[in-house]
Amino acid sequence: MDAKLFTVPLRNGNQLIIKMEEEVVELSYGESPMLIARINTVDEVCGASVKTVELSLRDEALWSLFYALIIIRPEAKFFFVEVDSLPVDLSVAVSECVALGEGWQRYVFSSADFLQVASPWLSPRRILQPAIDVERDKGGAPVRLPKPRGECYRRFDPALQDILTFRRLEIESDLVMFNKWQNDPRVLPYWQEGGTLDDHFEYLSRIESDPHIYSMVACFSGEPFAYIEAYWAKEDRIAPFCEAQDYDRGFHVLVGEKQFLGRRRTDCLMSSIVHYLFLDDIRTDRIVVEPRADNSKVISLLRRHEFVLNKYFDFPHKRAALMTVGRQAFFARNHLCGTPD
Repeated sequence: MDAKLFTVPLRNGNQLIIKMEEEVVELSYGESPMLIARINTVDEVCGASVKTVELSLRDEALWSLFYALIIIRPEAKFFFVEVDSLPVDLSVAVSECVALGEGWQRYVFSSADFLQVASPWLSPRRILQPAIDVERDKGGAPVRLPKPRGECYRRFDPALQDILTFRRLEIESDLVMFNKWQNDPRVLPYWQEGGTLDDHFEYLSRIESDPHIYSMVACFSGEPFAYIEAYWAKEDRIAPFCEAQDYDRGFHVLVGEKQFLGRRRTDCLMSSIVHYLFLDDIRTDRIVVEPRADNSKVISLLRRHEFVLNKYFDFPHKRAALMTVGRQAFFARNHLCGTPD
């Protein structure tokens, strides 16, 4: 069996090296070995039995093993890890624990549950527990978390062998790029936001001052290629058309660099936006969007990612399609590790 090798750049600047040969997986942080485990199958469930682990990196190594199993076996729905114990924040993804003797346990988890643990993908400063008592603004919506800064999300796509990141848009440094994208003849008919640099400075400044929405830039391997607006639906213009609940989210997206328009990359982008929004607040159970009713390509893309077309309705500027996806439906299909049908 030929060795499989994955190199995953991490947020802290390290590289996670995943090497699998025969039925042995080795994990390293760059040149520093972390863990060796043997891959096997029990009751038709794929998993790994830990053989050696660097004690000083134990928590990081076990996190990386969970992550590595999903990368190595993207088609699988359930996995297990055999080890003596798990970090507390990783144990929340475990659905079953089987005692093996001598203090060892077999921890069974689903890819859907692990993908809802925020730590591997979100900036630590955004991993917040929701308050029990919800403070509300004058309009009746919950007072929102502060907008994120810097890098918001990071994911390695095993099919593309590439890293996708989302970062907050910075008006001063990203204005010229945003202006170019909005004036692209391919984008203009759908967004209808063409204009001058001054026009777009005002547009982005309005978003910056509005607590219900913020702008992000999507990058592959650090190269910007798409613009995203993430919003809270209850304070948005879509609210009366979708019976918006307190933590419903939505988004607008455009791909500004056409060399990134292939199906695999647009699928990666779409699944990652939805993944990010569900992780950003664990109380979010639904994503709502309103593409133009005549934008058949976007509607087809959304359907591939479990969005359902609920109805058509009219905004003052366009006829729109209301499309929604629920948390359970999205994670059940696990588009984050493979290509949707």
